[in-house]
Amino acid sequence: MSEEEIAASARPVMFTLGPGDTISMSVWRQESFGLSEARVDTSGCISHPVFGLIRVQGMAPEKLRETMMERCRKYLREPHVSITLETMQSQKVIVLGQVMTPQVVQLSRPITVMEAISTAGGFTDDARTSYLMLLRRGADKRSRVYRIDMVDILAQAKLDKNVYLRPGDVLFVPSTLESNFDEFWEHLGTMTNALRGVETVITLYPDTKDVLQTGEISGGASTVIAQ
Repeated sequence: MSEEEIAASARPVMFTLGPGDTISMSVWRQESFGLSEARVDTSGCISHPVFGLIRVQGMAPEKLRETMMERCRKYLREPHVSITLETMQSQKVIVLGQVMTPQVVQLSRPITVMEAISTAGGFTDDARTSYLMLLRRGADKRSRVYRIDMVDILAQAKLDKNVYLRPGDVLFVPSTLESNFDEFWEHLGTMTNALRGVETVITLYPDTKDVLQTGEISGGASTVIAQ
């Protein structure tokens, strides 16, 4: 990763709402305006008894609180609104390869690469810990593959490089560069039902294969590799 990307990933990413998440809403002394464990549907909306369908996908809880306060002001004077995030199902990362328990990790809070590896049971004896691969889709909609050197992080105490993962990240621990793509895809294929948005990675299959196997990109690919 570049120094700028490391600096950006050194800070936790603000969580936003998505399908499957549940929230509760309370308005002081106005129970009819409240919500109890409202679930965000597949279209990214919740149903409110007064305001009807409200699109909340991509909103941080604080932003939703501000939005609901504005709506309530049409009916109430100085409403006091609070939003509680009850469960978070939309925020996931996936950990594959040479870990004890490859899995989809549901995020209830921001976690680092080291924490994700620990959640997956730690490294196997065959793990190439100096060459972890982090697949991440950027704001420009391009998918990038970053190398993360855990040996460097742990041995040299470079904890600033123990970056926070973002929802949708795929963290892969290879054994050897020659075989890692087949291993990666085998693990990924077993988890497609559990990982929302995995079609993003599947769409990039040809370019991702080139990067993971050779470190090179062919044919105007939308995938790049960085360290």
